[in-house]
Amino acid sequence: MIKPIVGRGSPRALAACDDCGREEIVPCDYLARRGGTAEPNEGQVVKKLGSRGWVKSSGNLRCSLCAARGRALVQAREGKVIMTAKDVVKEVAAETLQPTPKQERLIILALENAYDDQAKRYRGCQTDKTVAEELGGAIRAGWVADLRARYFGPDGGNEEIEAIRASIGSLKSDFDKGILELRGEYCAAADALAKRLDAVCIAVGPRAGKVAS
Repeated sequence: MIKPIVGRGSPRALAACDDCGREEIVPCDYLARRGGTAEPNEGQVVKKLGSRGWVKSSGNLRCSLCAARGRALVQAREGKVIMTAKDVVKEVAAETLQPTPKQERLIILALENAYDDQAKRYRGCQTDKTVAEELGGAIRAGWVADLRARYFGPDGGNEEIEAIRASIGSLKSDFDKGILELRGEYCAAADALAKRLDAVCIAVGPRAGKVAS
């Protein structure tokens, strides 16, 4: 279940596991609905929860622990290797690992330099993934994405993407302009040849056939 959170601060939603009731708060965008109301972008919330091990299946939202239990049951029914309770806990721990306070501070400091608040996008070629890779220390891109959405802004791409799009637009414009100019040159050349042909035909007389039109 996904519910809106009303109040000040960045837009967020409350996600609750349909099996055990476990709750998590997720930064997200809101979509306008009929009647002027706004609701959390469910697809965005589910995607972010997916990086934490949550799963949405058959209309039900399950936390990482309940999802792992479900996979264990499926394995048991199919006669595959059955996950023990210890295996489930170990898998969930790996999926739900959260950054330490120090790691959060490092990510925020990196985002101060990498993210452009006014443009609402990354500077240069930076992304959530590149920031995580540059920081190292087992820092995950999902952690960067969460903190970026919570304290800085949306994933609005980066300068490199905008520069490439601008270059593509410029090339298309230059191409269209070049085609028009080339067409004009060919038409002018054809008209000049037609005039020369008309002049020759007139000078030669009926033997040259019809005058070019």
